[in-house]
Amino acid sequence: MSLSTALSAQIFISRSALDSLTSPTLSTTAQGVLSVKERVRDVGKIEDSSPLRVSFTLHNDHSAAVTIMAMKTSCSCLRITSPRATLEPEESYTLTAELNTAGRNGEFSYDILIYTSLDEARPTERLSLKGEITSTTPFAHLPEAMGCLRLSRRSVTVEGINTTTTRREHIAVANGGNQPLCIEAQTTVEGLQLRCEPRVLESGAEGDIIVEYRPRVMPTHDIETIAIIEGVDAPAPQRMIRITIKR
Repeated sequence: MSLSTALSAQIFISRSALDSLTSPTLSTTAQGVLSVKERVRDVGKIEDSSPLRVSFTLHNDHSAAVTIMAMKTSCSCLRITSPRATLEPEESYTLTAELNTAGRNGEFSYDILIYTSLDEARPTERLSLKGEITSTTPFAHLPEAMGCLRLSRRSVTVEGINTTTTRREHIAVANGGNQPLCIEAQTTVEGLQLRCEPRVLESGAEGDIIVEYRPRVMPTHDIETIAIIEGVDAPAPQRMIRITIKR
């Protein structure tokens, strides 16, 4: 990740749109073709000091050969290491994956979507890997993680607003990666701004994301919004920051 990498925010992402991107529905035409002994693997608590390698065994219950066309993960930190293959009837296949735990902390849940020749548009099978990563980094006081970015919290509430005073809330952050981050954020809520101090967060450095709000005209109701942070190597559900503005 280079200096030019930025974090930008999009507001008012609908739940259905987010779910369709992160958790597509399984194929109906390929239902029951592949059997898996353990679809959900819970690895418990692990440290972030070394990658985690896991495997799943799939079995072709179909009467014809099935070709695995693609295997996609919900986070780039989870990498498939086994090649695509064609499974003859009653043949088994071992899918292996490696989870990069470096710079991560807290509970996680990642999916592996398997697409086959029976339906290339919808996944034939979904596997899940979950557990909890225990940090060995100096940022244990920042419990939330968005890829290499560590945060003190994922939600802020701005209160006591008026048109003459700028209200501020802080989210403590740290760069747990190996490259500097240039953190920026934009919103569509008038009068709402997010910025980072310092603007360039060096590797291993700490700072603050500052949420500021000063409306030109007082809102008629409380504002609830979800910001999806872009530019961070993490699934969309883990890149949410909830912002509540109370009148």
